[in-house]
Amino acid sequence: MENDVGVLDMLKHFQLPIMPSAEEMNLPESISRRLWALCQKCWNILPEERPPMRIVAKDVEETLNTIDGNN
Repeated sequence: MENDVGVLDMLKHFQLPIMPSAEEMNLPESISRRLWALCQKCWNILPEERPPMRIVAKDVEETLNTIDGNN
């Protein structure tokens, strides 16, 4: 998926976008998979199954720390 509008359109039609490659995301494979898994949780069709924002923020922070080598 090339842009945010395309992703939103897919989600509106209950379709999940295809995960871009790690190269497209310009990230190590392990990090891109971790971020993609978080996105999929946030896109759950059932709002009650989506993670609360505090969990999303924690996961993003931990991922950024991994990228920066601070972990």
